[in-house]
Amino acid sequence: HLQAIETRPNDLSYHSNTIAVMIQSGSVGDALQYIHWALASSEEWSAGGIAGVTHHQIARILGRAAIAFAKHREFASARDYY
Repeated sequence: HLQAIETRPNDLSYHSNTIAVMIQSGSVGDALQYIHWALASSEEWSAGGIAGVTHHQIARILGRAAIAFAKHREFASARDYY
């Protein structure tokens, strides 16, 4: 995933896949930090007209945030992201 991100850093699908791997490997705290960065970056990229940011990709990252919060047993936050 990291090599793909280096090639296309503004493509949220690669970041989303990296987040999924972090969650599956138990690095939920790191995944949550990455999610916050990815969402902030996507807003910046969208405002700048940079290609690679779609509503579908943002929705996927929000869903991954909900999963990460649920694994962290922060159910109120998980519900907010769903």
